[in-house]
Amino acid sequence: MEGLRIFRMEPSFGAFDAVLAATAWRRGCALTSADRSFRSVDGLICLDLSAPTFLAQASTVP
Repeated sequence: MEGLRIFRMEPSFGAFDAVLAATAWRRGCALTSADRSFRSVDGLICLDLSAPTFLAQASTVP
């Protein structure tokens, strides 16, 4: 159900992106992507693959 909520609230998300974000959010996992639109999901830990600080950020996520 969380994927459907995200899909409805985020007009830029396709169905796959919404389910991907919901799965990461529910499991408490970080989502790694160069797509910055994932940052708009409240409570989702996002790591920007294109950021110069990516490796430093990734090493701090459990």
